[in-house]
Amino acid sequence: MAAQQRRSWELKKLWPAGQYTLLVESYSAEDQVTYSKGDTLALNQWEATRLGNEGDIASPSSMYAVRARTESGRGTMRDEYLYRMWELSGAWEERGRP
Repeated sequence: MAAQQRRSWELKKLWPAGQYTLLVESYSAEDQVTYSKGDTLALNQWEATRLGNEGDIASPSSMYAVRARTESGRGTMRDEYLYRMWELSGAWEERGRP
């Protein structure tokens, strides 16, 4: 997934430290551990803000996290059900990135 480039004058959102789901194919953290799409990461505020503003993470309960987990094969039965319902309803075409 390619994130849209932000302009220097656009405000950036501060993301709190916490757990987030990775939406991109892979990410190498500051501790040199590589994570894959659909993994849940515990991030500090700095990492969360940087990745969140780039569109690379989402809240674990969001539809984008469900999609990432399902597409990567890490989804639960609930994730797969929600993914199919959103796909049938056209939700992916109606919404942009988080």
